[in-house]
Order: sequence, then structure tokens, then C-alpha cells
Amino acid sequence: MTWDYDELYSCPHTLLLDEISISGSRAYVLLPALNYRISILRRGNVFREVSNIPGDLDATHVVEACRAVSRGVDPRRLEGPLLRAIAHSFFYGGFTIMVDTVEGETIPFMLEMVSPSLHLYYRPAGCGSLGLETWVRFGVFLRSKASSLIQGLCGGEIECGNGVYRVCGSRGEIVVSYKEINIPGYLRIVADNTPMRHVVKIPG
Repeated sequence: MTWDYDELYSCPHTLLLDEISISGSRAYVLLPALNYRISILRRGNVFREVSNIPGDLDATHVVEACRAVSRGVDPRRLEGPLLRAIAHSFFYGGFTIMVDTVEGETIPFMLEMVSPSLHLYYRPAGCGSLGLETWVRFGVFLRSKASSLIQGLCGGEIECGNGVYRVCGSRGEIVVSYKEINIPGYLRIVADNTPMRHVVKIPG
């Protein structure tokens, strides 16, 4: 069954890995997933939502942010720093640290494209909040695949072994491997380096 639409917004399920403090401001460590998405289609004043996000992933903020953007709401006007951070992340790509400043502005602190040759796995978790340096080094590792950048963190904030790296923040746990592995309880994640898709039907 098909549904003819005038406009389409496709938003990635944005994985929340950690919340950290940067100079009194709140920062969110985010990773958009290419393979789990909420799509909102518009025909006239009628909206339809299609999602393949698994039920064990809390998509509440992602859906709310996508609904707002699809209806023309400025992300800066959304209520709540996490919602603003997720909405802003739709317009960037890859591994992202978004900062909601004390002045009320949401800005990207770090943007890193994720190497498509790395294999990522995720599960919701609640470990301790990690420091900014850990996430910065981890983000550069995701782009460069150079494990030397995070070797000094192994045995402390990152679990390492046989080319597998496990990082657990306050809101989610991510496992990165140079090769495909099977981990019960984890979801395979394909990082989205160009998150939001916006399609407008051209009359003709």
C-alpha cells in the first residue's frame, strides 16, 4: 500500500550516550542511527508517521523533535535542553557533542564523521558519566579508526580487548569493533553521517 505525499521528513533515532557538564553548561553525547528512523509524511494538512525504531529504545524525544521540525518549529524554541540538542543534531552528522549553554543557546561542540568500516553496537545503559576528554578522544577514534588515540583509556573508562572497545556513559553503552561480532542484548547500529532527509514533491 502506498501513500502519496507532498513532503517527507526522515529523522534518525538519536542515541543518547552521556550527559556531561562543560563550564556549567549541559552537554549531550549523541550518535544518530541510519538504520533506525522515524519518517513523517505530509499531504496537505494531514501527517502520517512511519517508524522502524525498536520498542526497547525510548524514541520519545526523537519523535517529538522530528514532529516539531516537520511542522516548521525552530529547534531553538523547543522546551528542554535534551529536546533542543536532539533537534539540532538532525542537521549535523556522525558522532556529536551538543552543548546547551547557560545562555540558552544550543551549539555543536564536536562533530565527527564515523568511519563506515567500523562496526557499532548499542544498548541503553546507566554507567557513570565520562569526562569530556574521553568522549573527544573516542569521537576522533570513530573517524580515524586509530586505536592509539584511546589506548591510554583502556582498563579505566574504556574496556578494550582483541580490537573491541566498550564505552559506557550515563545514558547508553556503545561497543565498537573492527569486525562484525554478535553480542546478545545489543542492537547493531549504522552511524548516520548525514542525518535528516527532507524530500519535497515537485508538481508536474
